[in-house]
Amino acid sequence: MRQIRRRRLRHAYHVLSDPQRQDVRIAEIAWSHGFSDEKYFYRLFKAEFGHTPKETLQRRANPVFLPYGRLPSDAGSNLSGWTLPFGVLND
Repeated sequence: MRQIRRRRLRHAYHVLSDPQRQDVRIAEIAWSHGFSDEKYFYRLFKAEFGHTPKETLQRRANPVFLPYGRLPSDAGSNLSGWTLPFGVLND
């Protein structure tokens, strides 16, 4: 069950961080990924990634991470508090 929940959280993270999706509502993303309680989703999301879904939405305009987990060369100081657990972006 834990593995399924982590996969759902990772997919929700990718949806929330996708700059192409403009009208994203956190409650809808949580519900569509199998989380019926938004507060529970927030708590699990923060525990998994170290930041809230709302912070993910706010940061997507200025992304720190590139596809496949590569970092931009000028990301140095922007990484504070925004690192992901090992293997999160690699399926």
